Formats: sequence, structure tokens, C-alpha cells
Amino acid sequence: MKKPLYIFILASMVMASCTKDDMPTPTPARPDKFADIKVADNFKWETGRMITVKIKGNATYTTVINTLSLLNEKGEVFTSVLHNMNNQAEIKVEVPAHTKSIKMQYGSIVKEAPVSDVVNFDFLPTLSNEE
Repeated sequence: MKKPLYIFILASMVMASCTKDDMPTPTPARPDKFADIKVADNFKWETGRMITVKIKGNATYTTVINTLSLLNEKGEVFTSVLHNMNNQAEIKVEVPAHTKSIKMQYGSIVKEAPVSDVVNFDFLPTLSNEE
């Protein structure tokens, strides 16, 4: 009794899997020359964008010099400079076009801001509502 049931199930699976594709998948024509490639008018060829990061200095009684790093969301460093906390700074840096936010790290101070043409940072601690 089991043998005819297995044959019936096997035959059903074979019949169901054997169907003809009504529409073949079109393959796009490959251009022969680079000049033949067509792109939309609003397509941007840039893979990065230049931004300006402005750092507002803090007056301190003693000289505080540390490494200031600009990083992406994953912690990968775009640039690092030795910076005196008393001084203002303006750093131009190219970031990948897909970058959504940038982090500034100065010693134990870490701040994050969304990427725009000009990004502003300072060294003041961010206070939460609980403090």
C-alpha cells in the first residue's frame, strides 16, 4: 500500500516541477564603447563628498593637546590631527557619499553628528536629562 502512495507523491512532484517558462528573461545589450553607456541626467558620478568640520575650542587653564580623530559610524578613521583644545579648528575632509554620520573623538570625548556640508563640534560634555 505504501509503494503506490510513494509513486503517486513522486509523480506529482515531477509533474508540478516541470513547467515551461512563458517569458524568457531578457538580457540587456552590452555597449561596445564607454561613450555608448546611457545614464540618467540626475546620476552623480561622485563616490565621496567634501565636508568642513568646525571645532569650537575651549579655554583651559593649562595646555591640553591630544589627538583629534574624525571617524565614520563603524569607527574607521577619516583623519587624525594633533589639536590644542584652546584653539578653534576647521578641517576639510572627504567622506564616502553613503556616510550618514561622523564622529569626533578627542581623548575620552566622543561626539557624533549627521553629515552635512558643515559639521560643528565642541568639547563640552553632553548632559542627559537625568543629570
